[in-house]
Amino acid sequence: MGKRNDAWKQVDRYDPFKLGTDSGKFSYRFPAGFVSWQEEVVIDCKNLVIIPLKKGGMKANSISKEVTTWSVIKRKIRKVLYLFLTLIVISTGIFIYWKYFYTYSDGYRAGLLQKFSHKGNICKTSEGEMILSSVSSNANVALASEKFFFSVKNQNLAQQLDTIQGRMVIVHYIQKNGALFWRGDSEYLVDSVKRIQ
Repeated sequence: MGKRNDAWKQVDRYDPFKLGTDSGKFSYRFPAGFVSWQEEVVIDCKNLVIIPLKKGGMKANSISKEVTTWSVIKRKIRKVLYLFLTLIVISTGIFIYWKYFYTYSDGYRAGLLQKFSHKGNICKTSEGEMILSSVSSNANVALASEKFFFSVKNQNLAQQLDTIQGRMVIVHYIQKNGALFWRGDSEYLVDSVKRIQ
């Protein structure tokens, strides 16, 4: 055991980088009696591998070449995985921005503010409903109309809309490609309102 421990202490003293090897490998011949079935090994410090060399077997440079090839393959696989994960993260970020934060369109709508309420199970949001008259009779009665559903994020604007229900208004909106549950049920977000006298 004393010879074995002394031999390992001698191995520990070798620093392959101080010896000027770029591959991080060096050969070491153990003292007589340290091992019974081998005398020389190749130590791969980067991969923490000790490769035994039997008499009459493979040479050190052949084994070193195999280890180096496997290390190159592992590095290439690691780079491909990192690149793949990076592309997934970037693509996900672009999609989330385009779907929920990119402004697809904006404009004005005029009509009758028929309903305005606060609703939601977890996050309460302000939701409104307008009737947009498209065809009217001589008595100024709407014969055909469509509904415009919208959400409001600004609390001051929500209070203002809450007090003018049943009135004719003009609202300015921005349209997103998707709705977020904490922002509102609609992809149309109203940010200003003007009452029609």
